[in-house]
Amino acid sequence: MDAFLRQTAAERARLWLPVVTAAVLVSLLVSEFVGVPIHAPVLFVNIAALATAVLLGLVLRTDHALRHGHLIAAATSLIAPLTTLVTQWDTGVANLAMLVVIELGASSVQVSTGYMLATTLVMLGGWIPLGVRDGGDAAGFQIVAVAAGAISAFTTHLLLRRSLVRAEQQRIERERAERDREQLRDQFVHAQRMEAVGTLAAGLAHDMNNILGGILGYAEMLRDDSDDARTREDCATIAEAAQRGAALTRSLLAFGRRGQYRRKPVALREVIESIDPLLSRTLPKSIDVERDIATDAVVDADEAQLGQALMNLCLNAADAMDGAGQLAIRCTTERLALVTRARLGLAGNDGAYAVIAVSDTGTGMDDETRRRIFEPFFTTKPLGKGTGLGLAMVYGAVQGHGGAIDVETAPGAGTTFRIYLPTVDALPKPAVARQDSGRLGRRHVVMVVDDEAIVRSAATRALERLGVVVVGAGSGEEALQVFGQRHNEIALVILDMAMPGMGGAACFRALQARARVPVLIASGYALDREAQELLAAGAIAFVEKPFTTATLCEHVERALSGRFGTAAIAVH
Repeated sequence: MDAFLRQTAAERARLWLPVVTAAVLVSLLVSEFVGVPIHAPVLFVNIAALATAVLLGLVLRTDHALRHGHLIAAATSLIAPLTTLVTQWDTGVANLAMLVVIELGASSVQVSTGYMLATTLVMLGGWIPLGVRDGGDAAGFQIVAVAAGAISAFTTHLLLRRSLVRAEQQRIERERAERDREQLRDQFVHAQRMEAVGTLAAGLAHDMNNILGGILGYAEMLRDDSDDARTREDCATIAEAAQRGAALTRSLLAFGRRGQYRRKPVALREVIESIDPLLSRTLPKSIDVERDIATDAVVDADEAQLGQALMNLCLNAADAMDGAGQLAIRCTTERLALVTRARLGLAGNDGAYAVIAVSDTGTGMDDETRRRIFEPFFTTKPLGKGTGLGLAMVYGAVQGHGGAIDVETAPGAGTTFRIYLPTVDALPKPAVARQDSGRLGRRHVVMVVDDEAIVRSAATRALERLGVVVVGAGSGEEALQVFGQRHNEIALVILDMAMPGMGGAACFRALQARARVPVLIASGYALDREAQELLAAGAIAFVEKPFTTATLCEHVERALSGRFGTAAIAVH
């Protein structure tokens, strides 16, 4: 505000100075005609006033005008009054009091109240003795008139200044509101773009999972059936490549918030401590890792997903520091203000939040890079040095846990990622020991429902090795038809969630309406909420695609043996 007021004072002085200069010249030219003689002192003062006006005009063209706007405006307002005072002092013409009143009124356009008061006192202090000396019988009236003019000028100044300040404050508020609207508009557009990209990425991941599932299944069966060591090695390589492809699709699914989360109350301290061994083996020794866990917060989270997200942030930080620097991991608990929750998109929860900050002393990022860092496949690393999915997975995982992630960075100033997660009051659940897989004691009929023929074929080949009879269905409608014919035989249904026509959820409910057959949900593209609803409605487990034949067989054995105690989400 101070800078604005100084600038306004300079602008007013720039407009006012030509008027003052013209007034001095006109007064000098008409003085003799109105009965005010021009003597040497008067002429000298007028010439000095005109020279001062020229000098001030030159100063107003420089940067000094912005720094000393109030002083220049005050000096401008004193040019005419000083010539008037010297003229009255020299000539004794009392009628010049009217000019003093006019000049007092003109000085009200100053912006600074202090300078306005100072110039008014200078004018009154110089004129009142002259008014008493020259006014005669009218001296009292003239003094009252000049004093009233001074009071009126000062009041006008205060009103003008108040109006100016209020107008500037309103302008600032409008600009701030416009910036906020623009920021919200940008955030909305960014969120829409991220959502669209996430939907596209998840759709691609679904199709890729089906392809990779077939490749993985057949590669494992060929490996197990082959007696040739070279062939077994080649099949293992194919299976490994398929697993790497599956890891990429999981990152895409996490970005699109379509990944499956086995959420439970976990202590953040344990999550952070669990990645310590990985960091010590992965990060260069030249990176100093600092940990500050100042909270015992518990969050409802998938420990593995959250740990992987933190690991990705740390690896990204190490890359930004080019192998040398300081990495800090800090964890606190905060109760966020409403405006902060709204900015982060956390307005739905007003409780405490756990804040995990990962900071580095690396190169930092410019605004353009910062805006795109969470986009899949966007990377600043050289070709072949990164997929651009690490931060996309972090973004999706945090969003999938009902949290938010914020970035603070600048070129050359390092980067700080802050993850905000809502805390819960529950205690962490102890790990449950896994039961050994048993073998089937009798033949069963299993129905595999999947719209991809390669997935049905691979699953059929794998399950037939268990000694079960497999029937296939390529859609939800076909599954109901087959089940209607053989419902007395079918002991288990393996049901894909995402199918054209009747989807997995609708098919599951239709099957349950006919008979309480055990259903094992299998999909690489299923919303976590929808999967949880089906598990709550009676599905025995969820298997993430693409799964290995070992994982599929293990869960089928457990399902047919009745050893799934409670419904759960399982991954390969």
